[in-house]
Amino acid sequence: MQHTLTSRKLVLAERLIDCDVSSLSGVLDAMTLLLGADVALLSLGRPGHPPRVCLSTAGNATRLPALSVSCSNPENELKPLCEVALMQPAGRLYAARELATEASLAQSAYLLGWRQNSPFSDCCAGYVRGNDGEICQLGFGILGAATTGRVFEQTYLAALDSLLPRFAARLCSLAHTRLLEALCASFVNRYDRYHIGVMVIDMNGFVLFRNDQAQSLLDQQDGLRLRGSRLEFSPEGNIAGFMALVREHAASANPDGSFVPHLFPIPREHRRDLTLAIGRWGSRGLPGEAMCPVLIFDAERPQIDRRDTMRVIYNLTDREASLLAAVAEGESLERFAERTRCSEVAARSALKRIFRKTGTSRQAEVVKLILTGPAAMVS
Repeated sequence: MQHTLTSRKLVLAERLIDCDVSSLSGVLDAMTLLLGADVALLSLGRPGHPPRVCLSTAGNATRLPALSVSCSNPENELKPLCEVALMQPAGRLYAARELATEASLAQSAYLLGWRQNSPFSDCCAGYVRGNDGEICQLGFGILGAATTGRVFEQTYLAALDSLLPRFAARLCSLAHTRLLEALCASFVNRYDRYHIGVMVIDMNGFVLFRNDQAQSLLDQQDGLRLRGSRLEFSPEGNIAGFMALVREHAASANPDGSFVPHLFPIPREHRRDLTLAIGRWGSRGLPGEAMCPVLIFDAERPQIDRRDTMRVIYNLTDREASLLAAVAEGESLERFAERTRCSEVAARSALKRIFRKTGTSRQAEVVKLILTGPAAMVS
């Protein structure tokens, strides 16, 4: 029997490793095999809401045509027991006879009435709880008359109980994965809309994501290029210095990183320099797992008019929005004053008002804010 138990546990362990929400039926089949049940139920959802996944399996019932008692709807037959099991601590299976002896449940007409009419000679139920409040209910039954039928062997019940924490951890991992997938979809959609190039790189310089604009610049291999998946400067540049800034940003204890305010120029052989900026967002965690966005500005790409956007976001006047747009595109205060026929003193006063409204304190910071903030999403 020990050999059979070991092989059944291995089957379940393999199913758990490969488990996702769409393959929970396979995990349930493996649990049913391990326990030696005829029917089983798995219901995944939150209290008070319809279950998102409700699976059942006939298990051994398909191989036992001579059963004197049939169970055509295991979901309904096992549901009452699963609901009663929710009154007990999570993380283990409770036999129906065990629940019936609980002082708080012994007088339960609901449980006792169900037990008298149950098609099972033995059954058990329990649940595991996810980190986000999600509950996975489990129920197993052996078909047959209660007076003459089979019962679950304690060895197999104990084996499945020992694997339930692993199952709960796997479900929590799946919930976390679904959340990450949703966040990643939102993240990709956001950066795909940027008018500028955006890459996400890890602490070793590997590019984990690049939007269409960034891919176009990398394809040109002038200033930037990829060797495999790792970022390089072409012709040779100070990639080590830039990566040091990236690591400093990711290691910062501040919520938005160290916010390296200055821009990083990347020379090109035949065109004007590219400019890199480290975005304010970045992941934390282990040093080798951190990542952050890098934004790429191409001075030769036609600029777009962001003045209306900046005016609304930062509550700027027309003059202030025009000045901020000009500064963001590299124009000096002197040239702006000359072009708009205002004094340099007036231009500097307008810039100070911009600092106050945008929460910045110097020109490099406000330029980076405009190039990497909401205004950059205008396309």
